[in-house]
Amino acid sequence: MSGFSIRLTHKVMAIGLFGLVGLVVFGAIYEIGSLSQDASRTVANRARAIADLNKQLTIEMLEARRNEKNFQQRRNESYAKACRADGTDQPRFRRGRAVDGGRRPERAVRQDQAGA
Repeated sequence: MSGFSIRLTHKVMAIGLFGLVGLVVFGAIYEIGSLSQDASRTVANRARAIADLNKQLTIEMLEARRNEKNFQQRRNESYAKACRADGTDQPRFRRGRAVDGGRRPERAVRQDQAGA
């Protein structure tokens, strides 16, 4: 028998090495999946924040319109003051709102759609 023979200790070591490589590959796949999930959660949280801002903006616009109609019908100054509760000349819904680190909503939507 002039064939190549492998000792039992080498066989056991090869099985252990194969198991270790499998464990490392499994860990790498898990980490990649975890990073992908975190990125998806971040995008979902940004979308949720934008949706909440959109809802609040819609409510404020409807309230401003209601106050405008009440002012036109009743000529009561309290309805005009309700639009300017913060003391400025601009209605509340025209001010820029910060979403996700100071970005404006339309810019946040464009950046999220672009994958930034």
